[in-house]
Parts: sequence; C-alpha cells; structure tokens
Amino acid sequence: LVLPMRNIVDVARQTAALDQLSGGRLFLGVGIGAYKEEFAAARPDLHGVHRGRMLEEGLTLLNRLFTEDAVTHQGEYYHVESLDLRPKPAQQPFPILIGGHQQRGLDRTIRFGQGWIPGWRPFSELKEWIALLREKADEVGRDAEAIIVAPQFSALVARTQEEAEQRYMNSAMVQHRVSLAYTGRDPGLAMENNLIGCPEVVLEKLEKLRQYGADHLAAIGFCVNSTTEFSEQIHFFAEEVMRPYRASHGIPEP
Repeated sequence: LVLPMRNIVDVARQTAALDQLSGGRLFLGVGIGAYKEEFAAARPDLHGVHRGRMLEEGLTLLNRLFTEDAVTHQGEYYHVESLDLRPKPAQQPFPILIGGHQQRGLDRTIRFGQGWIPGWRPFSELKEWIALLREKADEVGRDAEAIIVAPQFSALVARTQEEAEQRYMNSAMVQHRVSLAYTGRDPGLAMENNLIGCPEVVLEKLEKLRQYGADHLAAIGFCVNSTTEFSEQIHFFAEEVMRPYRASHGIPEP
C-alpha cells in the first residue's frame, strides 16, 4: 500500500481482520509510492506534505493500534482519541514490510517494520544492501536474521532463454521502464536482474538470491500484455520453477 494515500484506521481494521481470517498468514507491504505526480493527482488535499514523515507517523500509529488499547495520538498528520482496535492481528508482532531501496528504506525497516521490500536492483547491489541491513540491525540490538527480506521482481519464463528475452523486450513493462528514463533502468540490465529466462536460468537466479539472504519474493509482476498470457505464466512458473525449487530444497508441496 502507498500508506500516505490511506486512512490509517481503515488500514488497521482491514489488516487485522484479514490476518485473523487467514489464520495469521498476511504480510502488509507499505511505502511512500514511486511517483510524486501520482500522489499529487490522487491527494490534492495533501499537496506539499512530506510523504516520508507522513509514512513514518502512519507506521507509528499503525503499530500502536496493533498492540495497544485505547490509543490516543495527536500528530502532524493523524489524530485519534482513545481508539481501541478489536480484534488485533493474529500475528504478534504483525509483519509490516517497508518498501524502498535507498538508505532511508533500511532505516525505516529497522525502526518500524518486520521486513524490507527492495525494488529490483542489480543482484550484486542487492547483496550489499542486504548485508548492510543486517549490520544496521545488529548495531541497534535487533535480531538481524529475523528481519524478512522480500525483493520484488518482474518475471517472464519461457521454454528457451531466447523466447523469454524476446517476449520480455516486446512487453509493455519494457516500454514503461524506458519511459521512466531512470538511471539503471535500461532493458538489458533489468532483464539480467529480474526473473526473465528459461526455467533453468530463473532457478539459478533464485538460488543466488537465497544465498544473498532473500527470504521471499514479493510482488512478482509478470511482463505480459493480456489476461490469457498472465494465466499461462502463473501456471508455467508454478510447474517449472516453484515445483523444482521446492524439490531441490526439500520443501513439501502445499
């Protein structure tokens, strides 16, 4: 969720209910959002606010509502009076994962969250940042290994590497990334550092990520242009990537 766009009390109630209904299987990912323009268009009433401060205050209030009774909070952006959220989430502490792949994202994770969702980065850079996250957690006395690392990736899997790369280059995802014109967003670099390829290549990437310290793959976006392609990719990924990965690591089928 782009948390500054949301009503914190509604988020707390919905999250707690979903966590209870799912038997404690919910993760909540939050961030400030990628685009200032989107925030300005969606929330013109909040024009000029500092999204980072708003996110941090929202996380403070969210964590209090999940753990305390009769919460009173009078802040810069949020105000509640003697609010007693029931039910609480099934999981305690509840796993809030903080999005972002900059220094501030690491610091917010350690202060407010149970995990970190970095956007895709070159694998070598991701390895360095995971190590830095663990180091910073150790410095403040947090259990570094208990912090969930859940990178997000684009994915497109095909029978051959050539087919996967060709389909990826023709996808709307590539057009989107080119339009951003951000440093490091060239399609070749993105293809190399996302889950693009034949099953064997994707499995090699997954093993590398596991060794670097990734715990989950969050927010996998399949680079397809139709719902039919999306369904095909979901099934192909499950059969040709997830099933052999489980088998190679002794993970039972769900």
